[in-house]
Amino acid sequence: MVKQKILVVDDDNAVRTVLKSLLEEAGYAVHLAESGEHCLGLVEHVCFDLIILDVVMPELGGIETILKLRSRRPDQKTIVISGKVPTQTDAFRRLVRNFGARAVLQKPFDGETILAEVKSALSTDKTTE
Repeated sequence: MVKQKILVVDDDNAVRTVLKSLLEEAGYAVHLAESGEHCLGLVEHVCFDLIILDVVMPELGGIETILKLRSRRPDQKTIVISGKVPTQTDAFRRLVRNFGARAVLQKPFDGETILAEVKSALSTDKTTE
């Protein structure tokens, strides 16, 4: 069986490392990017089943990255994470969901929560949402 490919995009190396370990342990093939620009470069060559994307990053933030992703891969599944932006507000959740995010998680989150959201995002078809 081919492993589903997940790209973790976060400027914090510790977050990337923890998510990589957790997701690989759960059976996913994990790639890492430290910036929005790096993410966009990778999607030119690799089709990812899911991208987990931090909102606040230097140079090209998560929202801008999602907008650019949409123009290149309109059906790309994404999960948005943030430790600096209050993701719990309805306005923010609506905003990122309008850009195609399947879930919005506030850091710190536990492994069980992120794995449940990853599984949900990978098992849903955009036409059924």
